[in-house]
Amino acid sequence: MFIQKKMPFPKITSYTYALLAGMSILLSTVQAGRLDEVDVISLNNASHCRQCIACPLNQPIGDCGEDFVKKLLEDKGVETYFAQYDKVHGIDLVAFTKYRGKDIIILHESKMSEFASITSTEFKSRLGQSKAGRQGSRTWLNYALNKMKVSKESRIRQLGTSIEAYLSNGAYFIRTGNLRVDTTQVARLQFYALTDKDSEVYALECDDRFVQGPFVRSGANQHGKWFETDSNELSLNAYTINWLNRLFQ
Repeated sequence: MFIQKKMPFPKITSYTYALLAGMSILLSTVQAGRLDEVDVISLNNASHCRQCIACPLNQPIGDCGEDFVKKLLEDKGVETYFAQYDKVHGIDLVAFTKYRGKDIIILHESKMSEFASITSTEFKSRLGQSKAGRQGSRTWLNYALNKMKVSKESRIRQLGTSIEAYLSNGAYFIRTGNLRVDTTQVARLQFYALTDKDSEVYALECDDRFVQGPFVRSGANQHGKWFETDSNELSLNAYTINWLNRLFQ
């Protein structure tokens, strides 16, 4: 007859500890931020866009959204520039402002939606994947900045140099975006903040997605490379979220 022996208490404790430790590692991996990825946080509630003009038939739909956001910021005294390095790819808008005495660079992605949904999930789905990672991620920002500095347009080259100089002199950057929906009745606009800093643990899916630059200066992944977790990214908290809400009203 088979008699099942009871496991000694110390061994039970050690097995339980190992199980809990394994679960903790798994959870920390799932929650880890990624330098080639972004999370999206909705800002102010979507509003009926009374100032939004209908997109001209001869203008690309994306350009129409960027024009509106540029005017919205400039009307509030914020120095704002178109920043795509080849008129198709790159950062849509770059703006220079201040927050509590700090120099701030706003890096903005403007998207248009053909559907009624303007959720953060819908916006994130419109951020494309590239060889440098998700559009708006820090590795992608480094890639876009490097392209700006060798652009055929002198204005874009100068803007890229200015961004790098501002960051070197202690300026902070923050990533934002918007999704605009045009219906037959009215246009609606929703703004978002982009981040990958929900965790102090970061990983890259593969080495070739890492791009060196001021937004993150050395690589880190599960293969043992490390990088400095501190960056000049403005932290998202109740105060900065409130400031962004007022800025994009």
